[in-house]
Amino acid sequence: MKSSTVISSIPQRGGTAEFSRILCPTDFSEFSDLAFRYAQSLARHYRAKLFVQHVVELWRHPEAAFAPAHYYEEFRGYLLHKGEEEFRKFVKSNADNGIQPERVVGQGVAADSILALAEAQKVDLIVMGTHGRRGFDRLM
Repeated sequence: MKSSTVISSIPQRGGTAEFSRILCPTDFSEFSDLAFRYAQSLARHYRAKLFVQHVVELWRHPEAAFAPAHYYEEFRGYLLHKGEEEFRKFVKSNADNGIQPERVVGQGVAADSILALAEAQKVDLIVMGTHGRRGFDRLM
């Protein structure tokens, strides 16, 4: 199932939507690929600035909490470096030459980080892929 989710409070003038800042979070999945291409298309159409964000979620690696502090910092650095590397490859392989997105890599809880960046950059639109879940799993 291929889909993307568009979230926005759409600013309108004269009955048409106007977007000047678009955010597209990615987790490198096929759904993120599709959402990124769609976000690029919207950015090109509206001549909008495109932010692409990847969040490294350290909480997904609970084993790191049991390591000595210096190993934790080393592991954290490795995850951030790996995330930045994958992110660079993702943007390059899906790049539209007409659109130069601003890449943002962070760490934390994805939902919180996405909303914080959207607020800080005053984005008009968030375009993101879903994971193809249905029913109760999608609701949650």
